[in-house]
Amino acid sequence: MRQIPKELIAALNSGQCIAVIGSGPSNELRFPSWKTLAEESVALAKETSKDKFNEDLFRRLIEKEDYPKLFKYAEALLGRSTILKHIHKRLTEHTSSLRGSSLKGEAYTCLASWPFKFYLTTNWDSEISRHLEFETEFFSTLSNSKPELTQLSVGTKKQIVHLHGTLAEGDSVVLTDDDYQRFKVEDSHRYFQETLISLFRTFPILIVGHSMRDPDIQTVLESAKQIAPAKRTIFMIAADVQREDIDEYLSKYNIHIISYNGRNNHKELQTLLKAIDWFVIPRLQTAQLPLDPLTEAEIDLASSLLFSNSLYDSSTDNTILRRLIRPQVLRILDLAPTGCCKEDICEKLIPHTLRSLPSTASGLSETLESLSEIGFIMLDEVSWKLTDNGKTELGTIKTQAKLQDEQVSQSLIAHLTADGFSNEDIGRARNSLLTSIAEVFRRRGVAAASFVFRNQAFEPVDMAELFEAITRSVSWIESFEARQTVVEFVIDLFTKPTESQRSYLARLSQGFFAVHIFGAAQFASQPRTDLLRKSSWLLDSNVLIYLFAVGSPLSTLSQDICSKSKQLGITLTTTKALVEEALKGLHWASCMCEDLSAEEEMEFILQEFNGAKYRQNPYIEGFVGLSRKLTLRRFKEYRQYLKIDTLEKAVERVKEVGVKIVSIEEDTSDDAELSISEVAQNIEEERIRRGTGRGGEKQALIEAEVLCLLVEERRTKSNESEGLAPAYFVSTSRLLDQMYGNEYGIITWTPEVLFRHLSLLSPSNNDDASIVEAMAIEYSKLGISLIDEDAFRSYFEPLISTSRLSYQREKSSFITAVEGEASRTVEELDSDFESVSDMAKPLFVSQMYWREQASEKTQLRRELKQALERKEALDSKLKKEEKEWEERSKRTVDHYENRIRNLTDPKRRRKSERKAKNKASRRRKKK
Repeated sequence: MRQIPKELIAALNSGQCIAVIGSGPSNELRFPSWKTLAEESVALAKETSKDKFNEDLFRRLIEKEDYPKLFKYAEALLGRSTILKHIHKRLTEHTSSLRGSSLKGEAYTCLASWPFKFYLTTNWDSEISRHLEFETEFFSTLSNSKPELTQLSVGTKKQIVHLHGTLAEGDSVVLTDDDYQRFKVEDSHRYFQETLISLFRTFPILIVGHSMRDPDIQTVLESAKQIAPAKRTIFMIAADVQREDIDEYLSKYNIHIISYNGRNNHKELQTLLKAIDWFVIPRLQTAQLPLDPLTEAEIDLASSLLFSNSLYDSSTDNTILRRLIRPQVLRILDLAPTGCCKEDICEKLIPHTLRSLPSTASGLSETLESLSEIGFIMLDEVSWKLTDNGKTELGTIKTQAKLQDEQVSQSLIAHLTADGFSNEDIGRARNSLLTSIAEVFRRRGVAAASFVFRNQAFEPVDMAELFEAITRSVSWIESFEARQTVVEFVIDLFTKPTESQRSYLARLSQGFFAVHIFGAAQFASQPRTDLLRKSSWLLDSNVLIYLFAVGSPLSTLSQDICSKSKQLGITLTTTKALVEEALKGLHWASCMCEDLSAEEEMEFILQEFNGAKYRQNPYIEGFVGLSRKLTLRRFKEYRQYLKIDTLEKAVERVKEVGVKIVSIEEDTSDDAELSISEVAQNIEEERIRRGTGRGGEKQALIEAEVLCLLVEERRTKSNESEGLAPAYFVSTSRLLDQMYGNEYGIITWTPEVLFRHLSLLSPSNNDDASIVEAMAIEYSKLGISLIDEDAFRSYFEPLISTSRLSYQREKSSFITAVEGEASRTVEELDSDFESVSDMAKPLFVSQMYWREQASEKTQLRRELKQALERKEALDSKLKKEEKEWEERSKRTVDHYENRIRNLTDPKRRRKSERKAKNKASRRRKKK
């Protein structure tokens, strides 16, 4: 999953964001594409113009995908009105077919439900309007004329602006190469870019559904570039953008591009928007309440379960059954001051399946006797009651739980109070938040129980649904500022919780997990350790990598999985190929840092961390996380500290923590159930189809080897315990289950589910952090950063300090350089600089540099253009004067040539002599 920037979520929930929509969402609904319309126009031109039609020209333009130029030549043959009428007819027909149905596009559904202030679109269709109507929202439309665009202001809302005009107004349509140039450079359309620049400086912007090759987006991007560096990033979700382009746009122009695969009618765009949708509170203020509300008893049990267990010696009550029953006995007796008989206690146990299990009666009896022996309860005739000691201990449990709950609540309340919200709204937001967290954890526990012991497909309530449930639970809040505060609080709560918040999350989530894991088991009295010992667990590289990368956010979790399994005698395995794959990130980071100086290495790591397509590298994060603690100055020092610089050393490290290396040979004999090569080919083809085939043939071969190992072990071993197979894959990837689950059942356990189960079997005081880490495995899939910001800030402090000095030195020259081009005052620039995070400050200064360079280049281009214009004017004047001189010279030459010719002509000479005589004769006569 691509990174989903936290700043984008904040912008969307602010209610001030503007969407700039391209053709991607319309392609999902199979509207005619640019290529289709171009080909149809070419066919129409060929049929109409015949002899004038240049087939080679149009073929080359289609191959180059230069549709604006194609339409320019088609317009010359057909006329503008003919082309526009054809396009209008095609879009109208498709729109009519959609309006006659309830068919929705998933991409448009997301965009219509998000609280955008208004929409800009380069499309001619009206699909955003139709999808807004599904949301009972009605927006008016504007075209791209100057009177309409100049209406847009800070107070504008509920408008859809068609940047490329509407087909009903032919003059406003941007279709041909000449149209694009006119709107881009001509003074008569300067208002267009000025309006875009003004909007981009005023509002948060999300550009979605464009390809970087589209001419549609170029004018928009030119406007966006004019405002970098800005306080807010411009976000762009675009198809098929190269890594180097993504990095360049972020570092130079503060445009954060989230790329996706544009094939298959932009199917991947839908997936990406749905992932973002988990974090966005919808426009309509209608809270989605749970259909099956939680009872106070359920929350109380889940909350107190781990506290209660931590108060007693595990040797006295060493089964999950008694550990589950014990806190319930205390809670039930606390609510019954006059006492409660054994039968009544049994009837009040949660979950209800617990009451019908044969082992419950004996487990309850043993628990009552155990609590009586340590003086927490006593038997009064037939009723059990709490003793004073029992009340004291129970009070301790309740006080600790209440304290943690209040610390979480008070933190949210403090955030909302600081923003000036009413007590009523604050109280309602608090209750909604805590209830939704508990509801999702309960459903998560039920899903995990069904997966582990009922052999049902694993469809867990994952972190995506957790965030979605929480954001929807506060959708009634009308204030966008309050919405944004709640969403940011939730993301921080789950990604960087305080110690008390972490304990709260671990207690509640693991409490529900324990309740429902037990309730789903049909063999509850049998120790779970025995069940897990009968199976082997093959660790994927995405588990091993955190085991190797000491200091990374999820390192403790992988270490705990290994240590608890070794303690319980559970078999963990892996392959050499998976170990080698887990080392790739280490080798890559080492190679990248090898020839760099200390300063260059720090700049490289910061650039990677701030990169738009940063994919978490646990080794880099581990190095930065430990750099202060262990005084590590260079990455090579961290590599030396890990002592796994070769495959052999990494294999030894794996064996040290109790993981066995296994292997399987390619088997093509008749009794072989699967062929590795055939499975690898199927996996590679499936990954290519999904657009996740970056690992190529080697990755597919590793996964094929895993499947064949598991299938072979299941074939040769038997596990009599219902619901558990002899071998499983421990991985965050679900590909094998999705491809082969129907044939082989459940193949994969996630590290989170395995660790939760291990922590029930072998609880310790340090489990809270690992339980929250276990949940955090899924955060990275959602694009949420898990880094230790304090450690990163400490490591990058030299660069941060340098960036401050550079900023103070360069800001005046920057403002001078961009003067007249969306420039800012010193105060505005200072405010923008201080508002970004410390780790983003070097990037801010870098963007200033590139913006200044771009401005200088623009000025040079402007001066060059003016010089060329002056040269052309002088050349024109010179040519005119040369022409006039040539004409005068010719007339003079002609004149003298005529005179010479006349003087040398005998007839002309005799005639001239006669005239002279006659003239002289007349003069004599007058005298």
